[in-house]
Amino acid sequence: MNKSIHAHNFAEAGQKIFPCNPNGKEPITSNGFKDASSQTETIKIWWENYPEANIGLVTGVENNLLVIDVDNKDGVDGNGSLEELE
Repeated sequence: MNKSIHAHNFAEAGQKIFPCNPNGKEPITSNGFKDASSQTETIKIWWENYPEANIGLVTGVENNLLVIDVDNKDGVDGNGSLEELE
């Protein structure tokens, strides 16, 4: 999988992204998600420098994106909680 292509697709769609450690969620950039960009030149440089970086996607108002993370662990029924919320 070429992560650079996916990163550029997000940027071209106007989504602000940032590079994260490979196989992780921690941002590589010095200011973390605050460095997020949809500028194609910035994205190109990041993935040239870190070709194996995961893609971090800004959530909330900036990308008009709401995420609900449902976990089923430690005896907690996340699916049940989500059903109650719905």
